[in-house]
Amino acid sequence: MSALARRSWLAVAALAMLAVIGAIGVSGHWPGTATLSRAVPDGVLPWAGEASEIGISAGERFVTLRREAGAWRVEGAGEAENAGEAGSAVAEHVAAGLRFLAVSAPLRRLGAEEARGLAQFGLDPPQFTLALQTPRGPATIAFGAETPAQTAHYVRVAGREGIVLLPRHAAAEWQAVLDLTARAGAAEEAGGARGGPMLLPVLIAHVAVVELFADGRPSRFERDGTGLWFHHVGQHVHLGPADAHRADPAQAAAIAQELAALEQTVAEPVAVQKEGGGTQGNDALDAETLARDGLETPALILLLYSRDDPRPLAGIEFGATAAGGETYARRRGTGRVVTVPARALAHLRALLRIANGA
Repeated sequence: MSALARRSWLAVAALAMLAVIGAIGVSGHWPGTATLSRAVPDGVLPWAGEASEIGISAGERFVTLRREAGAWRVEGAGEAENAGEAGSAVAEHVAAGLRFLAVSAPLRRLGAEEARGLAQFGLDPPQFTLALQTPRGPATIAFGAETPAQTAHYVRVAGREGIVLLPRHAAAEWQAVLDLTARAGAAEEAGGARGGPMLLPVLIAHVAVVELFADGRPSRFERDGTGLWFHHVGQHVHLGPADAHRADPAQAAAIAQELAALEQTVAEPVAVQKEGGGTQGNDALDAETLARDGLETPALILLLYSRDDPRPLAGIEFGATAAGGETYARRRGTGRVVTVPARALAHLRALLRIANGA
């Protein structure tokens, strides 16, 4: 075939393809086939987004969330000093959790015969239960154990036969809600006279990845398949061609110890002096104040992630040393500045030493 003939053939083929694309755009279907259908919610509860109230029960804990003026609010959290900060984070996870219920189709369905004996699926009792109030009526969804492969949860919907398997990210959002509300309540109890928030808004048990940036240099800690911690560079081995990791038990125990200590740290809110005397909140600090507290360009940043979400569950920046020996810190996404005990920095430095092989 000559060069001219080849170019002519390519031009004809391109025109034919453009014609097909144009036909699809006008008719919505391939020539001679049925129309293409639009994607529609196909989750376990397609109308979950219409919920106006949600009750979450886990053991003896019960959390009620209500939609007010289009925004989700934790019942009883209005008077807490850090309610606005916690409430904003809770609302994000509630919105994501409802979306997943609406669009996450079951990975598998177990019929009544297969689903005999709820206890073996972690559903008697369940890990937690959602009770949604919607214009179409109430809906109750119980989340059980993870599957052996840890990719899904066993889930039972009240009024329906059998059990379905939902991707684990559908449960992770509600676990984050439970964590955030529990930690806010724990702060009020643990703070006592200080009345400060817990430094970490989530439990380490529900964190899968920790990133620590010291002067811009990252150190990353992850869990292996058995849940043990490892430093992602140089402190683990790959098993065969798969992307699997095996943590060193001694290193894992050392990392877990430092993270567990951070989990128990209580912070102290910083009051800012107003002109003419008195104090005010610090939700809108100016650049001069942030620079003074070492938070305009923090030397240390801590990020916490769940297994399935690229968004951090929490981000905390650490700045300069305060007059009493504490360290200024600020949780990302808020303007609130707190001070944390010097021992909190000691735990972070210990993690850095592990990352450096010391």
